[in-house]
Amino acid sequence: FADKEQGLTPLMMAAAFGHRDLVRRLIEGRARVNDQTKEGLSALAFAADCGFTAGTTDCFNELLKAGARIDIKIGKTYKREWHRLRGLKTTLAHEVCRIGDVQKLNLLLRARADITALNDTGVPPLFEAVSSGNTECTRRLVEANASVQIHHRTKTARWPNYYEKMCIVSFMAMHCDKTIPLLKMCRDVLGFGWDHVYSQD
Repeated sequence: FADKEQGLTPLMMAAAFGHRDLVRRLIEGRARVNDQTKEGLSALAFAADCGFTAGTTDCFNELLKAGARIDIKIGKTYKREWHRLRGLKTTLAHEVCRIGDVQKLNLLLRARADITALNDTGVPPLFEAVSSGNTECTRRLVEANASVQIHHRTKTARWPNYYEKMCIVSFMAMHCDKTIPLLKMCRDVLGFGWDHVYSQD
């Protein structure tokens, strides 16, 4: 069954709170692993979204083994504050990179998730990885051939008809916590030299 107002299911809640044994029992009881809320979140998305909760990585893995889709797009309206800040139609890769969850990113890479997909604001998962400050997530994406040179036409929810051309460094400068060593990330992980052209039109 599902909550009629939002579309929440017991499997989603079990995954969000990291209850692997319950997730496994629900799957064995033929719970539908690909049901989605009205905002497009599946049980796998809840396990990704609640990455700092113990047990969610195990739940994430159980759901993948049960055939959970990895190509879903999360966020259909701007009712959720995070969607207003970061955009709609984000992927699971965006979600786990945003919080720097390298374990779940490794599971997605093993499942051959598309790491180049853009959300509706034109942002790829690599941009989210660098803005999280997680060196290992960024390194894994670069090793998986995510482009560091590409420039994206990005927009914001506040001005949906205004686009600007933005490179990864300008995105980092705009969104990173100021305690993150940006120059070290650019040099050691992204492989940029001092001649990299900063672009924000």
